[in-house]
Amino acid sequence: MKYSISDSPLRLREYGRNVQSMVEYAKSIEDKDRRSRVIKEIVRIMVNLHPEIKEQPDYENKLWDHLFMIAEFDLDIDAPYPMPEEIVTARKPPKRMEYHRPKTRYKLYGSNVEYMVKKAVDMGPGEEQERLINQIATIMRQFAQQISKDAAQEEVIAAQLNELSKGKFNLKAEDLNITRVTGQLKLPNEMRIAQEKKRNAKSRKNQRKKPGHQNTNPRKKKR
Repeated sequence: MKYSISDSPLRLREYGRNVQSMVEYAKSIEDKDRRSRVIKEIVRIMVNLHPEIKEQPDYENKLWDHLFMIAEFDLDIDAPYPMPEEIVTARKPPKRMEYHRPKTRYKLYGSNVEYMVKKAVDMGPGEEQERLINQIATIMRQFAQQISKDAAQEEVIAAQLNELSKGKFNLKAEDLNITRVTGQLKLPNEMRIAQEKKRNAKSRKNQRKKPGHQNTNPRKKKR
């Protein structure tokens, strides 16, 4: 049994292995006139595989360009269009997109907490810095409580703040004034309102699905 994986790589995947095999067969034909007729028939098959190409301007020229690419620009035939230059038409792989992946010391807190710690360091000592540090510590507690109560201890958070500040802070547990928070993180107003609307819409949808439910929308009542 012959597997496609053992064949040469596909040059244009949209036309498949069969079209490429037919082109290879046509290249082996010695008679030029017969080879040209076979190639023209292959182009007709390519149109049938992708009829939407007819909607493009100069689609016939593009089809012949694709054919020459499949033939690796090694084809002596009588064609209605000249063979394009390989350098111009050869497909180049797209440039790999680079994603922004910031490295964080604690994935639990994310990069925003580290950014706030940096801002607090830049402020310098003072009441404003102390307020920001306590706000950051409160946020860290909120995240930590979702994982473990032990991770939400003041001693742990103070040590982590010292590490995130790269030694600029020398905090102890008693230095922090963390707001006691229970439950999940509070969402911004926009997100909270959006979630409430989503829950209400889902609730109304479930109510309509219940047997015996009557439509109370006055616009949809029959007169």
